[in-house]
Amino acid sequence: MNILILEDEPYTQKFLKVLISRSEYVGQVVVTTAPEYAVKYAKSNEFHIAIVDVELYGKVNSGLEAAELVKQAVPEIEFIFVTAHNTYFTESSTVKPYEYLIKPIDEHKLLEIITEIAHFNSQSQNNTGD
Repeated sequence: MNILILEDEPYTQKFLKVLISRSEYVGQVVVTTAPEYAVKYAKSNEFHIAIVDVELYGKVNSGLEAAELVKQAVPEIEFIFVTAHNTYFTESSTVKPYEYLIKPIDEHKLLEIITEIAHFNSQSQNNTGD
């Protein structure tokens, strides 16, 4: 599975990339800080998961807005939203994430979610004959 990360904090970017690379299910990992590049990458590559920081550069819901554009480009992509503020859980969005994670991110929980999505995708492909 290929994963797109949209995150503005350098430490969290590196942490996520290193952590995710440990999963046996992960192929390519692309990190960007800019919503417009996230949309561009999503359109030109096959991503299965997008990990999106809900608040980019202090702008409330900027990550959610970017997720909506990515979802339009890749309807089957699964989202994991990360945030330092649990108040975003009640925010409405047309994109319904597979999971929300609060920073600091629980390493085991994130890897567990990636494994769940990988198994779900594998079962879906087996059921459709792809």
